[in-house]
Amino acid sequence: MEKKEVRQASRKMVEVRKELNDFSVELDVRASVEGREGVPANQLLREAYGIKQGAELHTFDGWKRRGGTVRKGEKAFLFWGKPRMYDSRRFFPVVFLFSASQVHFSKEVAL
Repeated sequence: MEKKEVRQASRKMVEVRKELNDFSVELDVRASVEGREGVPANQLLREAYGIKQGAELHTFDGWKRRGGTVRKGEKAFLFWGKPRMYDSRRFFPVVFLFSASQVHFSKEVAL
């Protein structure tokens, strides 16, 4: 990637993080009003996306390793990843996940 492309990709990721953060804060406030304080952010996101508890979610590469192909045009669900240390600070990466309903298997594969 050229420097210009890297800068554009970095800017896009900053925007994605901000959108996910804003949405997470909104969901957290709504949960607090409903008396559901302390519900993990990813659980609130899962509920907001309408993904049932226990539904299998994986990255693009995760589905590929399982023999599946994410269907063209499908949009990933955004979640917070496991915390990592970055410059002596705890950092939560953005994770792009797809559900089984967004994946095609060319032959029968057990999920």
